[in-house]
Amino acid sequence: MEHIEILLADDGSTDDSLEICRDYVEKYPESIRVFSCVKNRGVSAARNTLLDNVNGEYLWFLDADDYILPDIIDRVEQIIRKTSCDVLAFDYVKNMKSSKPGCHVTANIFSHDIEGFMRGVFQSRKLYCWLKIIKSEVWPRDLRFPEGRVYEDVEIMPQVLLKADSYYYCAEPFVNYRVRAGSIMSSINRSPEVFDTKKHNDLASAIPNLLLGMRNPKMEEYNTRFILSHFVAREYVKLVKRFRKASKKTDDSSIFAELSDYKRAFETNIPIRFDALLHKYLQRADLLSFAKLWLALRASK
Repeated sequence: MEHIEILLADDGSTDDSLEICRDYVEKYPESIRVFSCVKNRGVSAARNTLLDNVNGEYLWFLDADDYILPDIIDRVEQIIRKTSCDVLAFDYVKNMKSSKPGCHVTANIFSHDIEGFMRGVFQSRKLYCWLKIIKSEVWPRDLRFPEGRVYEDVEIMPQVLLKADSYYYCAEPFVNYRVRAGSIMSSINRSPEVFDTKKHNDLASAIPNLLLGMRNPKMEEYNTRFILSHFVAREYVKLVKRFRKASKKTDDSSIFAELSDYKRAFETNIPIRFDALLHKYLQRADLLSFAKLWLALRASK
């Protein structure tokens, strides 16, 4: 515990969580601090509180649903001492089942190729902040998670990672990601016939901010721009699929205008616009991606 600082955020819990946290603070007063909020303000506010109070050289977020696997702290310390990397990425397990990759790059190599790392992050589609251990000095002082919104990691993490000069990807699971019924993401992923306007508006707001953050000299290669555009297109295709299923339950023609608004939001500042991306899919013989995006674009006309 002597080299570790643990910051706990109790975000208006209604059970015994705060008392449990305080018990740990009494047991390890030099290592553990707890910050409590009477009213629940959401995960972004909790993370921002922790960011405002962090003193450690590296920071690692862990959500309430998840937990670190055994002996991982020693493994993290070993890698950081060896590499002094700005970002340490790793794998995870879902509900204690098979390991899932946290990034699509060559494993167990220290590298300064941040553009290659960003390609790997977007290819894996794993932008979760808990999948990266980040040197504190890399995190911009004025950058905080948007409060009251979901998809906060999509907007924030690329801006943070692009400040790094080095990374190390360890192809070992560090965290168990526990899927819990009733969580924010499960409510999005498991309700294909329900279109939550608030949550999808949050996504539409996150995408342009993500793209603005990617205007960086570390992201110059054409393949990088294609991968980023493909990431955005896939998110748009999923949104349209949910939108169309939900729209079958109404005769309101205004919903189609709303879908066009989403299209404009997703295409703002995109490196390769959707029409051009269709041609790139054909050139790559990726007919499945072509068909999905083509159908989504037809639905929004």
